[in-house]
Amino acid sequence: MLGGLGFAADALDGRWLSPSDSWPSQLAFTRDLQYQGQFRVLWVGDPAVLPLESAPVGGGLSYTLTRNGPGDARELLRAPLTHTDHAVSEAITDAVAGRTARLGRLLAPMGVRYIVFPQLDGPGGVAGRPLPALDAALRNQLDFARLGSDPGLELYQNEAWFPGRTVVAGRHGAIPARPADPARAAAGTDLSASGSLGSGPASPGTVLWFEAYDPGWQAHAGGTTLTHQPAFGVTNQFRLSTRAAVTISHTGQTRRYALVGGEVLLWLLALAWWARGRRRSAAGEEREARRVAARIAHEERRRGFADPLESDVEFWEQG
Repeated sequence: MLGGLGFAADALDGRWLSPSDSWPSQLAFTRDLQYQGQFRVLWVGDPAVLPLESAPVGGGLSYTLTRNGPGDARELLRAPLTHTDHAVSEAITDAVAGRTARLGRLLAPMGVRYIVFPQLDGPGGVAGRPLPALDAALRNQLDFARLGSDPGLELYQNEAWFPGRTVVAGRHGAIPARPADPARAAAGTDLSASGSLGSGPASPGTVLWFEAYDPGWQAHAGGTTLTHQPAFGVTNQFRLSTRAAVTISHTGQTRRYALVGGEVLLWLLALAWWARGRRRSAAGEEREARRVAARIAHEERRRGFADPLESDVEFWEQG
């Protein structure tokens, strides 16, 4: 009895003695900062303690990126890896190997504003593997600022961050498109003073967009399509020559919606076919049962049952 009561108490809140808090909930404050511009959070460390599906870096390290906050259920399954993901992986590798002290600038084109290194799977949770090389590398970055956080988690702010949707004017307007060494080009470019690109008119300059470079991205301003090319070899830039409001979209969205709609239609057709088959199967089984019952009744009459009700089968059929 007492054991059952203890079991019920543990199960009552649905947590089963797991930590009542989580790292994403600890970083919920970052969601309130979107008004300053779009950004990403880089989670890096032992994959066993990272909160979402991660991508491997090597040497027992993995990372995951969340958008405009610590992530939610929409990011449980990560998107396919792109060349931007490879750039993040290479930047982490360079920092751990001691080849750069400007990891913030390397991550800035991808919009990384916060870097999170959890050592536990949650507040008061289970510890992951010690990663002293990663710990030392993060502490030694010249463009990282350590922020206060709970024990078991290291939180840094990227001082080189600039918004994921920004416009760069003046002498910084020329952004390398396809540099031979993207990491060196990013490390040598400080765009931290760039402001977020809002919905109103923007001054002439270079518009930067932190998604992975794809020819399908388009920017429009004043009724014209802006010239598009890569930025730092991994993200997107558009040239804005006159003051105007800028909108960014992807030409593949219509195709994507059509594919999703087609997939949903195929599932509905498959479900309808399956249900129809089930109905046919049930009807066929019923007809077969009647044929068997009739055959048994016929055989019983042949064996000499004069009264139809003397046959159990016919008795129940007539009932």
